[in-house]
Amino acid sequence: MPENQDAKAHECLVDALESLPQAFALFDADDRLVMCNSQNLAIDPEFADVWKPGVAFVDAVRESAKRSHVVEAGGREEAWIAERMEQHRNPAGGFEQRLSNGRWLRISERRTGEGGYVCIRSDITSSKQQEAKLAGLTQELHDANSQLDTAMANMAQGLAMFDGEQRLVLCNAQYLELFGLPPELGVPGTPLAELLNRSIECLRGDSSDLKAQIAQRLERARLREPWSDNVSLEDGRIIEINHNPLADGGSLATFEDVTARVRAQEAPSQSETQLRLVTDRCPSRSSISTVKSDIVTSTRPSGIGMDAPGPRPSARVLEKLSAKPITRRSMTASRVRSPASG
Repeated sequence: MPENQDAKAHECLVDALESLPQAFALFDADDRLVMCNSQNLAIDPEFADVWKPGVAFVDAVRESAKRSHVVEAGGREEAWIAERMEQHRNPAGGFEQRLSNGRWLRISERRTGEGGYVCIRSDITSSKQQEAKLAGLTQELHDANSQLDTAMANMAQGLAMFDGEQRLVLCNAQYLELFGLPPELGVPGTPLAELLNRSIECLRGDSSDLKAQIAQRLERARLREPWSDNVSLEDGRIIEINHNPLADGGSLATFEDVTARVRAQEAPSQSETQLRLVTDRCPSRSSISTVKSDIVTSTRPSGIGMDAPGPRPSARVLEKLSAKPITRRSMTASRVRSPASG
């Protein structure tokens, strides 16, 4: 009867070990294998000839080094065997082991009450692959962020991004410099309202009008409306602002100093105004035609009177071209008598 009970208990123990997802191996006080489950062979199918009851743990370790089963042992087999045996005799938690076939194991060893050892190994290959993938994505994200930081630092425009609650997500130094904002306002989480209120100090205009503009901008941001406008600063600069909503409820705004461009656009208009003032003071084309028709030509013998013959303007012509009217009396006094008049 007791023998049947022992057999039943052994059968239950084996069944329990077989139900484990991990590889299980029990070593006695002499450090020889007592039993292991099928998962132990599933992890190391090429070691089916090694994992047999009675094999010494150190022999299994040496065979593993000999077959280059563990990546860490490559080229330093004896040193690795010594390190592995030290881990085995003085277990201090689990550790990871990379196999030459690409798989990863998580190994945990414990001492038994009778002086033996229990070794549990788990295949963590899938987790390591996910970890490597995540590390790759993290590196890609880091590289992308570095590229974004470089681009933002070298762009001529100021840039600011806000989340759905209109709190700052990121901005570049150019944005802060354009409006004379201190660096501490450029940290993520700064409300848009605070940034706008601090910007009033460098804007040109009546304070009540500026506050109304800020309220309008906050309302536009809340309604997620795209808009573009120019603002004038106290120092004479003109800043073009382009605000666009984002799909996640946030917004992206760019700020560009367009002072030179605006001044260049205004220059032709100013020149046209000045030209109009000049032309308004000059005779019109019809007046010039009238002046031409009023020119009187007189032919005199050479050497008599004035130095050379040619057309001479009449009094009407001179009156139209002179700032002061010329009287007929002054014209008579200056006229040279002709031979016909004696």
